[in-house]
Amino acid sequence: MPAPPRAAAGPVPLPAPPPPAPRPPAPQVLEGPVDGATLRRCREERGISLKEIAGRTKIGVRYLEYIEADRHELLPAPVYLRGFLQEYARATGLEPRRTADAYMSRLRRHPDPTR
Repeated sequence: MPAPPRAAAGPVPLPAPPPPAPRPPAPQVLEGPVDGATLRRCREERGISLKEIAGRTKIGVRYLEYIEADRHELLPAPVYLRGFLQEYARATGLEPRRTADAYMSRLRRHPDPTR
């Protein structure tokens, strides 16, 4: 019986690594003051519904509506509101910290007299 053919001597070349996955776009940084109308405009430009944001963030649609309508008297305590704003920003492609800071600073300049 003849001997099986021998493989060529030397290292076996490895396949090329796959190209890196595309990076998601960087979050948009809003310039200037941020209010509910600004947030709503950004959301609508991206074609995202409040129901979609509520599903992603577990924030009730009513609170999202209050944020966009600047219904400060109906919003939760500032510590919770900041978290809501950051989650809203992530869900809409905005930079979370700066978005929350800008909204909160506007809220501090125009405090709700009922609180």
